[in-house]
Amino acid sequence: MSIFEKISIKRQVKIVDDYIKKYNVSFTPKQLKRIHKDAITSRFKYNVNYDVYFANKFYLKSHKEKKEYCTTEWNIKYNAFMNKNIGDVLNNKVAFNERFKKYLGRDFIYLNKSTNEQFIDFCKDKQEIMLKPIDSYGGMGIKKISLQGVDISKLYNELSNSNMLVEQVIHQDAEISKFNPFSVNTFRVTTIVSKNGKDVVIPYAFLRMGIGEKEVDNLGSGGIAVEIDKNGILANVAINLLGDEFLTHPYSNIKFDGYKIKNWDSVIEFAKSLALEIPNARYIGWDILFDENGKLCVIEGNEQACITGTQTIIGKGQRSVLTKLKNF
Repeated sequence: MSIFEKISIKRQVKIVDDYIKKYNVSFTPKQLKRIHKDAITSRFKYNVNYDVYFANKFYLKSHKEKKEYCTTEWNIKYNAFMNKNIGDVLNNKVAFNERFKKYLGRDFIYLNKSTNEQFIDFCKDKQEIMLKPIDSYGGMGIKKISLQGVDISKLYNELSNSNMLVEQVIHQDAEISKFNPFSVNTFRVTTIVSKNGKDVVIPYAFLRMGIGEKEVDNLGSGGIAVEIDKNGILANVAINLLGDEFLTHPYSNIKFDGYKIKNWDSVIEFAKSLALEIPNARYIGWDILFDENGKLCVIEGNEQACITGTQTIIGKGQRSVLTKLKNF
């Protein structure tokens, strides 16, 4: 082994040790030696980064199980195959809202294309508004603003060149809100449309919830998610992106195992209707909720569908499942 190879391995061992601290796992000295070797080998053999390795507890999995995991690169290629000629409707929040207006359940205005007077008129009957960067993802940059005592004209001048989408704040159905009332807790429902564009299957569905007082439920923003079965019943444990397990919600202490989502069939049908609006986008993750009046609303559609997070929540790789569905 050359001096350069020794230095490279030593550097990787240090990086692995940093991830062990990040994921708060501990090993005996004998185990640690094996973990160093397995983590470094897995990075190249299975093309997974160390976040995937530790969040999915690769050190407990067999070679066969590891091969089943979809990598980020694999998912990019899968998306390119499944979603063709869809433009920016799923990557631009203004374009999405215009296309799916009848499913939104909320008003919106795009500041860059609106006047001061139009913004004042939009805000006149609202106590608060939601600001969203039009090209953000993972809940990044989204914030709620109270309009109490605010000079709306001055606010417009402050925001008019910020490339923000402004939306009416949705107040969620009490049943799901009770898990964590500080965030909008959405159903992430993944749809796959058949090659003929006429049928839809639902391979995955989750309830996503915020933690603490954050207003978003995204895993990338510190949220947790629990799998929902075809009957609308929650699995026994929720997971965050670090792979930490939660039997109850940390805020409300509501137990997940066996909890049944009301009117789940209507959520499934709603997701299928959304998917058939753009059948050439065959593989999409939809964020859906019930508003305070029990009406279903779509928050957004996600072309990436977050297969990395999906596998962490489910606890196993999904390569065979998704490969089979390519020909559905």
